Amino acid sequence: MLLLPVVGTELHEMGIRMVADIFEINGWNSFYLGANTPSDSILKILNDNNSDIVLLSVTMIPHLTILSDLIELIKKERKNGSVEILGILMEVEVNNNS
Repeated sequence: MLLLPVVGTELHEMGIRMVADIFEINGWNSFYLGANTPSDSILKILNDNNSDIVLLSVTMIPHLTILSDLIELIKKERKNGSVEILGILMEVEVNNNS
């Protein structure tokens, strides 16, 4: 199962919604959580549904601290599975470091 939340108070959800739809079309069992998803809710749903992959969406710099803290919490609670990050901010950061 693929879990797709938008981190923190982030409201930019169109990109992650499209990604969820593409995965669904290709046979994945996707659980799209939408915008403004609190970290504790993400952790609860992640554990309740035993998701294999978490695809976190963030587009605004102020949410990077929430993103980082959430990734650490997920790593502490889950020893396996994958955490991936999606958002235009990530593309800008990667391109600037190239």
